[in-house]
Amino acid sequence: MDYAQAIAYIESLSPVSLKPAAGAESLASTPSLERMKLFLKEDGDPQNAYPVLHIGGTNGKGSVTAMVDSVLTAAGARPGRYIGPHLLRWNERYHVNGVSISDSELARYAETVRRQSEAFGARHPEFGELTWFEFLTAMGFAYFAEQNVDYAVMEVGLGGLWDATNAVKSPLVTCIVTVGMDHMHILGPTIEAIATEKAGIIKPGIPVVTAATGAALEIIRRKATQCGAPLIVCSFPDQSQYSLEISNDADTAYIRLPILCRRFITPELLAGLKGGYQMQNAVVACVVLAVCQMRQKNAIDLSQHVQTGFSQLFWPGRFQYLPEHGVLLDGAHNLPGAVALRAALDLSFPERRSFVLSAYQNKDVPEMLASLLRPGDCVYAGETSGRRPVFSAGDIAKCADKLGCEARAHDSVRSAFDAAVARKRINETIVCTGSFVTVKEALLALGCTRVEDSRLLTRS
Repeated sequence: MDYAQAIAYIESLSPVSLKPAAGAESLASTPSLERMKLFLKEDGDPQNAYPVLHIGGTNGKGSVTAMVDSVLTAAGARPGRYIGPHLLRWNERYHVNGVSISDSELARYAETVRRQSEAFGARHPEFGELTWFEFLTAMGFAYFAEQNVDYAVMEVGLGGLWDATNAVKSPLVTCIVTVGMDHMHILGPTIEAIATEKAGIIKPGIPVVTAATGAALEIIRRKATQCGAPLIVCSFPDQSQYSLEISNDADTAYIRLPILCRRFITPELLAGLKGGYQMQNAVVACVVLAVCQMRQKNAIDLSQHVQTGFSQLFWPGRFQYLPEHGVLLDGAHNLPGAVALRAALDLSFPERRSFVLSAYQNKDVPEMLASLLRPGDCVYAGETSGRRPVFSAGDIAKCADKLGCEARAHDSVRSAFDAAVARKRINETIVCTGSFVTVKEALLALGCTRVEDSRLLTRS
């Protein structure tokens, strides 16, 4: 199996879906965490061969994963990083020591896991073969074990309770960055239902870090108490301050954590961050790292490497500005993401803006646009092709028009982006958002074949 064959096989697999929560519509294919656990057990439980930092949440989990991984790499550790979605190539999902998996290695692991999955399905017809996300996750667990990583920083795919990454028995730390309204057709129609699914990654005695608020925080707090898990809550009175609350601490060891965190979260670090949501993600990442250091004896002093790790962080498609082209890429794809993006734009790009937008049908697009757009903005709406139903470009344009924007519908994201570039005004920033497909198409239009190509475009 070569790289192209591996990708073709992965894309042929049944899409992963989580077990529906109460109130959510039923699904034709419901994966089972029991299947994933049994598959991994028969493969020697590679997911338990290294310390795991398990990162979940509605928004921010990818950024926190990337930040933690970058600091661990700067500190001289050998971390593995598992993320999703990818932008241009599947290799982006798997990193070791800051380097993505090669084409040949990805193909090799795909071929191995395919053989194992087919044999597993034959032995256990009651479970069947691995689904799409289970397959990808099994590849990551095996890759990190063979690479002998010091840590694995694992981003939850969707939800938490039934997510394939939740097969890890005893992570070093768990994190639920935020909880918001997204994927309601799978996770449930209320913030409480979604928080219950997210809280499913909490393990007995394992510390939990979160920046959740309101009803979602109370769900997380209740689950942490039931599990006897120390809970560290990050709160943000404004865009330049944070505070920590420690609870469910049986042995009082975590009372020292705020003091340790001050070595990680310095005024200099916060001064270099743009936008409130970026500061929030950075604080959560630093608390995760502090807990990691606290739980490991004779560990590297990670606090000495935070500044370097953050300065070296490359996280494409997340508030990524390409100054030569006047283009900003951000994969905000739900209401909380749109709210955060708008606040960051008002702070860092207060001049004229236009928007290239595409979105999936299962998103609350009218509410997203209401939070993101302002009267006078120019909107170029496009549609993507693929298996997932999309929100039509015409409907996006109609929503934008009602908000007082100048809106045009295009038959593709690429044509929408080309039109925005052709009509770009002086001192205008083109914001590509609404889905990661929008970001992908913009990168391709700018000549990128790998996300690493955009490093040069990011430099001013």
